[in-house]
Amino acid sequence: MTLNMLVFGVFGAGKTVFLGTAVKDERTMPALFVEFESNYWSIESKVEEFTLEDVLDGMFSKDKLTLLHINSWNEYEKLIDYLEDDCHFKSIMVDSISEINYLNLRECVEHHPIKAMGEKDAPELIHYNRSATNMRRTIRELRDLPAHLFLSAQLNEDKDEDTGTVKMKPNLIGKLAYEVCSLVNVVGFLQVNKDGSRTMKFQPTNRITAKDNTEGGKLGREIDDCSITDILNKLEVTN
Repeated sequence: MTLNMLVFGVFGAGKTVFLGTAVKDERTMPALFVEFESNYWSIESKVEEFTLEDVLDGMFSKDKLTLLHINSWNEYEKLIDYLEDDCHFKSIMVDSISEINYLNLRECVEHHPIKAMGEKDAPELIHYNRSATNMRRTIRELRDLPAHLFLSAQLNEDKDEDTGTVKMKPNLIGKLAYEVCSLVNVVGFLQVNKDGSRTMKFQPTNRITAKDNTEGGKLGREIDDCSITDILNKLEVTN
């Protein structure tokens, strides 16, 4: 059984720290940590940095997270092609898919300009649609690898103009936020409490997007100071 999970929350909620807990569990090691935000200082002692060429040559860390910084959509596709042929990692972390989404949209605009419509660098509907298709495809490719998948995303607070309710959901463009949630088993909302502690919520409300697709809802409503080990234990995931 492999777990496919998305965790989202505000800046500083501890999403990267949560992903870093994979280093403590043999069920998730060796692990590949793909990052787009250069925001891994909170787990600096838990990672070892590699280049894309290193990873494509089969190099990885056995006792730390294999940290790979991606700068372009082309590099990202090269990585996925390699992993589909030879995925020797037990888990893959992507931090964050919000940044991947904007990276791909930018690439779509650059490679498919519509000069007759508005500013040269401004995305049009065709760019949004193309990018959404690319994102759905690549997340499915990652999800179908023989490894646990952990995705992080930034927070988007979307206000319903009719009810005034603010819905908290992953920060992705358009309907992609809900579509990505449908592609994974678990969606956790990471919340910072008033006392500074962290709680991850797994049950949806009228304000929170969350999901526990396990039989009987094994994760419950929430877990305080949640780690990847906590989740795997509750799901009874073994090697």
